Amino acid sequence: MLRTLETYLGKDLARATALATAAFTVLMTVFAVLEPMRKYGLSGEQALRLFGYSLPLMFSLTLPIGALFAATIVYGRFSQDNELMACRASGLCTLSLMRPALYLGLFVSAVTLGLGLYVAPKLWTLSERTVKHNLKDITYHRLRTRGHVDIPKGDWIFHADAANPETGWVDGAVVVNTEDPANVVCLVAATAYMEFAERDGRTFVVFHWTNPTVIRQQLGDQFLEREQRFKFIELPGMPDDKPRLYDWNQLWRTWRSPEDSPPVLRELAGIRRELLVGVFYADLLGALEGGGRYAKLAELGAPPPPASAKRIEIECSGGRLHDGQEVRLGAPVGATAPAGGGAGAGVMVREYEGDRLHREFFASRARVVGTWGEYHRRPRVSVTLYDVDVRLAGMTGAAHRRTSFTLGPYAVPPGVLAKAEGIDLEAFLDDPDARRVRPATMERIRKLKSNLISRLKAKVQAEIHLRLAYGISTFLMVLVGAGLGLLWRGGQMLAAFAISAVPGSVVIMLLFMGRELIRSTGGHAEYGIAVIWGGIAALVAAAGFIYARPLRR
Repeated sequence: MLRTLETYLGKDLARATALATAAFTVLMTVFAVLEPMRKYGLSGEQALRLFGYSLPLMFSLTLPIGALFAATIVYGRFSQDNELMACRASGLCTLSLMRPALYLGLFVSAVTLGLGLYVAPKLWTLSERTVKHNLKDITYHRLRTRGHVDIPKGDWIFHADAANPETGWVDGAVVVNTEDPANVVCLVAATAYMEFAERDGRTFVVFHWTNPTVIRQQLGDQFLEREQRFKFIELPGMPDDKPRLYDWNQLWRTWRSPEDSPPVLRELAGIRRELLVGVFYADLLGALEGGGRYAKLAELGAPPPPASAKRIEIECSGGRLHDGQEVRLGAPVGATAPAGGGAGAGVMVREYEGDRLHREFFASRARVVGTWGEYHRRPRVSVTLYDVDVRLAGMTGAAHRRTSFTLGPYAVPPGVLAKAEGIDLEAFLDDPDARRVRPATMERIRKLKSNLISRLKAKVQAEIHLRLAYGISTFLMVLVGAGLGLLWRGGQMLAAFAISAVPGSVVIMLLFMGRELIRSTGGHAEYGIAVIWGGIAALVAAAGFIYARPLRR
């Protein structure tokens, strides 16, 4: 008789759990994943693929809730229909009827741990790749429906009057960069051709402008576009390299060796790039102060540059490093170059095409800026001249006067690259020379040593405790739900939902509260750990009380 009852309860539990979990999973997946992605322009095939990748992640969240709801309603109906009273009259112990709930809880706990620790993070990575591979369609969809695309990274806004994904051409193109609110830069072009490229898992849109014009708010001037920073713009994908997306192996490796984790390695690479720019600035200033001439900048291209590549020579009596961000040459701000240039100019630049002189520039002042080209993954240098006279080689008569003129980008000289690569980064981090490092780089070093690694370890620790505690809590929640269903006769759907919501919501609230405490208490993770496992302890106490006293009556 007992085996028959266990089989009966087990079948009801399995059926109710499957139905409840399927309903919750589909509902959460549609509203949390598919609907937002549809707005961005996913194709039907890609939407279905993303749906399949997201199901295990949602399943790991909804299965415990579905099992809790099923245990409450099945045992509540068992009590409500007086079947529990009949079993007691037959001499059956109430606790012996809870064996199906025990098996269900163990199964749900094992599945939740397996999905949360291994399967869901890997499939989430695949769903991320699906979105990244669809960024082209998302961009065109945004342009056709909204007329613009907001790109948070770099503070870009791209607008087009019309976009044709078949040809790749857009009409009425406008790009606005608001990274510096005091100096908003805008590019306007009648048409532009867009192509999309991937570099190291990142997606870039490459613009080919038709007669573009750049307008700077601060300078109040406009000129033809010659700056590569308007040519390559990175499109944002889904977030990656976050501990909540790590599987168990990644979490454990990061906990043991956080200095080898992707976020830390990426920050170290950024610091090395800034040190490289600092080495270039020192090389430039040393050459100008020693001989008044610098002739190492050649056109940015595949190394080594071809013999026909453009190169420039800078002549100036000296320069100064400004805020560690750029080198300023020539006269102070406000001074102007004499008409026609010549010896009175503060900065003189000669541009060559191979060995042939192409143009000469005479300017009152100039700024040399070294940056890192994210698209080409190489350092680059741009030179902006102010109050400049431009003269073609062999030209007679007055030179062409310009308020400003930008040259570049140019490649950082190979000798500078070799010197920067020779820096022992670990030794430098232990004892950085503040006199030779830009303030921004010193701040990055300080944050890396004091914040980034410790915060990363805190996030990993929080994720480990959260996943383990959540997996264990599912077993306890099923037992508590079944006991409450018997006691409160939660056989009706509304009653079962209300009863099961109490332990589920309290445990989930404590788990996420504890995770945030671990991540934000600055080295006092024990508070968050206490909250997380305190919730589990409360569940154990609740289950112990229910099964030790009320269900034995």
